[in-house]
Amino acid sequence: MFCSVAKSPITVYTGNPKISTKAATNLYCINGTALSFESKTQNIKHYKWSVNGQVLDTMSTFTWRPLDAGEYTILLQTVDLQNCHSEAPSKTFYIHGPQAGFAIDNLVDSCGQTELKVFNNAKNAEELHWYLSGNLVGKTAANIDAFKFELPYLGNFYLSQIAYAVVYDSVTQVNKTCSDGFPNQEKFEIASPELPNSGFSTQRDVGIGWLKFIPEDTTAQNYLWNIDGRMFVKKAPGILLQSFNDENNKEVCLTVSEGSCNSKTCKTVWVSKSSIEKNDTYFEVYPNPTENFISISSKREIERLEIFNSVGKMIGIYSVSESSLSVATGHWPPGVYSFKIQIDGLVYTRLVIKE
Repeated sequence: MFCSVAKSPITVYTGNPKISTKAATNLYCINGTALSFESKTQNIKHYKWSVNGQVLDTMSTFTWRPLDAGEYTILLQTVDLQNCHSEAPSKTFYIHGPQAGFAIDNLVDSCGQTELKVFNNAKNAEELHWYLSGNLVGKTAANIDAFKFELPYLGNFYLSQIAYAVVYDSVTQVNKTCSDGFPNQEKFEIASPELPNSGFSTQRDVGIGWLKFIPEDTTAQNYLWNIDGRMFVKKAPGILLQSFNDENNKEVCLTVSEGSCNSKTCKTVWVSKSSIEKNDTYFEVYPNPTENFISISSKREIERLEIFNSVGKMIGIYSVSESSLSVATGHWPPGVYSFKIQIDGLVYTRLVIKE
C-alpha cells in the first residue's frame, strides 16, 4: 500500500492550534491554567503530540499545563486510516511569568518562638506572598536571597509561596500580572522547646551562717539569683555562697538563661544563724554504726534523702514528707555510706558505718 495525495488527499495540520477560551486569556502566564490544543482533522488513526520533542499525548485533543517559563514548540504527527504519516506545521510560542521556589534553610525552636530561615530561589518575580497552612503571613520583595520570620505557635505546618510579576502580553498587547502559585510546599513541625533547668539545692557551707546554693544545671550561660530582692549574677557553674545573720524564711529564686531562653525556679528556704550553730542536734541518725537498719529523726519535716556508697554511687533516693524515716541496711555490704538529708531546703551530710 502506498499513500497517494491525488487519489486520497489527506490534510492533517494544526496551523495555529485551537486553544480553549479559558486558556487563551492566560496563555502567556504561568498560573496553573491548562492550555488546550486540537487537531483540525478528525477520524485519524493515531495522534502524537510533542512539546519540545517530548511526546505527551496520543489523542485528537491535547491539554497541557506548563510549569516553567520559556519557549515551547507544539508538534502534531498523525497516521491516517490508510497508515499514511503526516506532520502538521509546528507552533512555537513563549510562556512568560515568574517561577516560585524556596527552601527552608534552618528551623530553630527557642522558648516558644520559632525562627524560620528561608532561602529564596524564585525566578523572574517582583513580589512574593508567603502562606502558612493556607493563610497569608507575609509579603516580601523577590530580590532577597534569604530572610527570617518568627512563628509564635506550635504544631505541624506547611509553608508555600506565590510569586508575582507584571509582564507584557503580546496577544492582548497589555500589561498583565502573572503569578506562579504553590508549586512546592515545605512541611515542618514546630515542637515544644526544651527550657533550661533552673532547679537548685541548698547546702550548709564551712562557717556559721553560710549557705551554698547550687544549680542543677552548671553549664548554662547565665545565672541570676534573687534572695528577697537582692540580685546576684553568676556565670557557670552558677554557685552562690551567701551568709545570713537573721533567722527567717527567705524566698530564693534562680533564673537560668540559655540564649534567648529563660527558666525560673523559686523556693522558700529557712535560714537561721542559731539553727546552723545547733545543726548537730537538729536531727539524729542512729544507730551508727549499724547492722540491719538506720533511722533518721528530725524536729522538722524531712524532705528528701539520698544515699551513696563508698565509691560515690547513689544506691537509694527517698522523697519524704515526715519527721522520721527508717531504712533497711541488712543487705548492704560493710562499709561507709554517705547520707544527704534535705530539711527546710538545706542539705546535710552524715556518714554511716555499716558493720
